[in-house]
Amino acid sequence: MHLHIRGMKRLKLITSIIFASLILLSLGLAFTPVMAREGGAAIPTKVSSSALRAGEVVHVGDLVVEGTRTLTIENCRFVQTGNIIVRETAALVIRNAELVLNQSYNREFSIVVEDYAGLTVEKSAITSGYWFEVHITELTTATISGSTIDGSLKCYGGETHLEDCSIAMIECLSGATLTVEGCTARVSCRGGDLTIEDSILPDVTLDMWDAKMIISNLRPGTVTYWDLRKNNTVWWVQPSFVIRDSEVGGWSVEVGGTSTVSIYSSELKSVGLHFIRTSNLTLTNLPTGSFERWDLYEDNSVIEAFMEFTMEGVTVRDPWRVSCYGTSGVRVLSLPLSSVECYESSNLTLVECRVERSALSFDDSLLNVKRSTLSKLYTYDHSTAVIRDSTVTDLADAHGFSRLYLRRATVSGDVRCFGESRLYAENSAIAGRVGCYDGSSATLLGTPAEGGIGVYDTASTILGWFLNVSVTVEYQPVEGALVSVYYVHNGSLAANATTGADGKVGFPLVEKVASATGVEYFGDYIVAISYGNLALEKRLTLSSSMAVPAELLLRTLSVRCVDGDGEAVEGVTLRVYDVKGREAAPLSATSATGWATISRLLAGKYTLKAYWLGVEVASMDVDLSSGDLTVDPLACRVYDVSIHVVDEAGKGVAWADVKLAWPNGTVILSGSTGSDGCIQFVNVPSGSYLVKASAWGFSASKSISLEREGEEVAVTITSPIPIPLSQIPIFIAAVAAVLIGSGVGWRTWRAAKLKPKAREEMLKIIRERGWVNLKDLSKESILSEKEIRKLIEQALASKALDGYFGKDKKIFVTKESLKRRLRSLFY
Repeated sequence: MHLHIRGMKRLKLITSIIFASLILLSLGLAFTPVMAREGGAAIPTKVSSSALRAGEVVHVGDLVVEGTRTLTIENCRFVQTGNIIVRETAALVIRNAELVLNQSYNREFSIVVEDYAGLTVEKSAITSGYWFEVHITELTTATISGSTIDGSLKCYGGETHLEDCSIAMIECLSGATLTVEGCTARVSCRGGDLTIEDSILPDVTLDMWDAKMIISNLRPGTVTYWDLRKNNTVWWVQPSFVIRDSEVGGWSVEVGGTSTVSIYSSELKSVGLHFIRTSNLTLTNLPTGSFERWDLYEDNSVIEAFMEFTMEGVTVRDPWRVSCYGTSGVRVLSLPLSSVECYESSNLTLVECRVERSALSFDDSLLNVKRSTLSKLYTYDHSTAVIRDSTVTDLADAHGFSRLYLRRATVSGDVRCFGESRLYAENSAIAGRVGCYDGSSATLLGTPAEGGIGVYDTASTILGWFLNVSVTVEYQPVEGALVSVYYVHNGSLAANATTGADGKVGFPLVEKVASATGVEYFGDYIVAISYGNLALEKRLTLSSSMAVPAELLLRTLSVRCVDGDGEAVEGVTLRVYDVKGREAAPLSATSATGWATISRLLAGKYTLKAYWLGVEVASMDVDLSSGDLTVDPLACRVYDVSIHVVDEAGKGVAWADVKLAWPNGTVILSGSTGSDGCIQFVNVPSGSYLVKASAWGFSASKSISLEREGEEVAVTITSPIPIPLSQIPIFIAAVAAVLIGSGVGWRTWRAAKLKPKAREEMLKIIRERGWVNLKDLSKESILSEKEIRKLIEQALASKALDGYFGKDKKIFVTKESLKRRLRSLFY
């Protein structure tokens, strides 16, 4: 036996694997070491002969039985989360067991027997909490006896024998051979060879597709013998249908395709119409109850259809059933219906209808419901259902990749999403619970879920509301006002639009996003309105749909700016910021009198800021809630500063070049000192600055902080010591210039200051170079060759240096550099 198990959860404990392996080996089983367990016994992924017995077995993932293998499920409760597929010449045997398909919604999993495979079910039960299907296809064989199946047994081919069984639904289709003895089941026949004996049939449905026939005398009760071909006039029809000694609770007839069907003198439970390849078909006034004559073509507006359907002397107890296939387009008006179904690429529209059971959409179909009432709603595959101004009295489910739209709709029960489905609910009401599973998602806009919201697996749910804003200026609606909505938590733009002629605009906005791991809140927003030079902001918490009025009332702000001397300052830039910190008016600058006027401001509170040379020099809060406002004066932090340049003796340096720069070195003001060494800079904004002064080739810089009017700053210029040897010739030229321009006294004083520093620098250079020529070294320095030699001798005596002179004392070598050279020769 060869059994594949997909999507299984691994055992976490190695000891459990070893223990289970020993048990199976003791039974003579060969298996791989990969096992699966979830609350029950372990299942081997591959076994040579079947044996799953005793207790409860839980398996997750598809079970695939193939090749010539046989899988037996016996004497246990087997819980299967996934499909069961039996193919090739394999077999599945279920004996004295309960097989539970662990589904989360209808038709999530199924049992499929295909190719030449076999299925045997003896004294067992196949059950689930949701509807499921067992498919018997192709050339298979199936024997089911003494068992219960709570789903649908669909026979497409092969041979199937049922005996003493209770089955929710039996469907016989073209290619199948099906024998039913002593069973209780609803039966639907659309083809194949079907024989029923000694059974109880609550409902028998004759599904007439592409048939040409006349049906008469269909009535509930005990049937001794009834043959579709013998008891009716059949021109051409697929099924071979025989009933013997059985009780029929009710008959239903389904007509579709190119059928020509007439029914006479019968009692029907329901009648169904299946439309394919039709267009613009409208159904109205479908009769129920007892009537003598009814014709599909005469009693309804039919533009194009391929079936002809006539009834005379017929009683229909339940409403009609409508199904659409292919590319049909059907419109049903003001009718009570039993159920509706859409398949393939069909389009079904219900207007003012009532569907007593379920409405289903499959494949790529579209179900459009307006002003109607449904009991249950299901969407599958890639289908779409749009429910407008309607009511679902029970539940609504979305499966697969389907799309479900609720617009101004009411759901009295739960709404659930599975697979990769999507739910969009707008201005609707859900009395039950919204549940999202698998990878599905739901968007609820203006739609409260009274039963709460559940999000599982990788699903997500967006809860949002509608915000409607109306903008007026001086109490009149304005068109073209820009309304922008921002998230408070990160300041990003959520939505924006301009108002219409009525001054209104609306947005759908998110309150929160829920996932299986938690809830992310978005529901605090800033609403910003701008109209020309006008601006207004409001902050709101969005926990329901809201209507927000925005009235723009205009104010004027007048300001006079003065400096630290109390004098008017021209050219000060004024900015006005709202409570959010955004500019509420265009830039304004003061005139020669220091005045500036800012107009067309909304009533409210603001922050006024003044800037001089790009630096903020004044700030104050202003309140325009009650009317216009004048600020006189607005004291700006703009001051005069005096710079005094002196030498190291404290004497003023005349004609020194002085620059005032930002801390980053950018010069903003410059000038030259007078004979007293002073210069004054006027109207300088407060802050930190760098003062640079230079004279006679010497310079200095000083960081200052300007905080008050009339500050005085002294800057002492000095020479840059120590001087790098490479720059000594340049320095000597500068000293010569100074000597010529300033006299011998200045020159002697500067030389006395340089000698000690030059000696210190010389020792560093000798130590770093290690091998030096005293003559060349003297050319780089202000020291003579004799002074350098004397400096080295003093360093040798004090052990500051360790080395040797050459024979003529023109070369000096340190011991360390000599060692490095010797090492390089040998290595």
